[in-house]
This record gives sequence, structure tokens and C-alpha cells, in this order.
Amino acid sequence: MSSRLKLAFFCLFFVLFSAGSTYAVSTESEPQVIYLIRHAEKEKGPGTGRDPHLTEAGQRRAQQLAYILGEVDIEAVYSTDYNRTRETATPLAKELDLDVNIYNPKELKQFAETLAQAGNRVLVVGHSNTTRKLAELLGGEKGRPIREASEFDRLYILVRDGDQVTTLIHRYGAVKPPRTDNTVSRAAQSD
Repeated sequence: MSSRLKLAFFCLFFVLFSAGSTYAVSTESEPQVIYLIRHAEKEKGPGTGRDPHLTEAGQRRAQQLAYILGEVDIEAVYSTDYNRTRETATPLAKELDLDVNIYNPKELKQFAETLAQAGNRVLVVGHSNTTRKLAELLGGEKGRPIREASEFDRLYILVRDGDQVTTLIHRYGAVKPPRTDNTVSRAAQSD
């Protein structure tokens, strides 16, 4: 089974059974699913300026995102007004014939209120310093801090069913190489 099919099946399973026995499948009101990601890999170094484009790896990751989410009935795509976020959002938006809606990352509280009315399946592309905060404003779990220099593959799936929000944090795209620092895990420290 392809990884795309596995993820689509997992997302469907998660949406249907995320609230356990208190959740009944109903045709009256479908839960809202909001997918939150940080932009894909961006160019770094001299000459990239304050608004860098995606690297080749970032462009591949954006294509992988379009492939993975292309079959989950996304109804709206949101991005901040930066090259790296728009370039991450555009492949999926093009595949689904949707516009990329621009939001202001400095007005996250207002944007979170807008998202509550945005449709049943929504993708939001943001930044390492806004994605976790937006997850929290939407009633979800923030997860651990996003590593600014190296983490571009975190996918938050927030399932909103009435007042209940269930958070799934997943990875997507190319597998990252193992960490090369000498950090000792907490489990190893407690032995």
C-alpha cells in the first residue's frame, strides 16, 4: 500500500474515530479538519534576503504535500504572504483549482476565528513561530517546539467536532537524515 493511500486511510480513520465512543458518525454535521504546516525548506545564506524562495528539496516537499492531501477534499488553502509559504501552498491549490488565500501572521487570533468558518477541510501554511501558536488558538495541542533550522515536515491535523478538538501530529515528505548532534535522549538520561 502506498504511503499516500496509508496516510489518506489514516486521516479518514482518525476523523471518524477521534473522539472514541462519544462520537457518532452523522451526516448532519461533519467535523472540521484543519491541516497546519510550516513552509517547506527555504533558501539560506547571503543573497537570499528576507523573503527567500524554496530550495529544490522544499519544492519536492511541496509537491509531496499536494500528493498526500490531494484526495482529502481540501476546501480552502491559506498562506502568509511570503515566497516560501505561497510556494509551499501553491501545488496543492493548483491541483484542486483553489486560490491561495493570504492571511496576516501578526493577527493569528483573528485568523483563528476566521478559520472556524472556513469550511470542513482547510490547509494553513505558516512558519515555525506561528504554526504551534495557531494550533493552540484553535484549541489543539502545540506539540514540542519546531526546530527553526531543520524541521519542515511536521503536519498538524486538528479535528474540530463542536467544542472538542483532537490533535494529531504527523510527518510528511522525504525522510530526514538522523540527528548528528550528541544530544542524549531523556529515556537514556533516566537509566
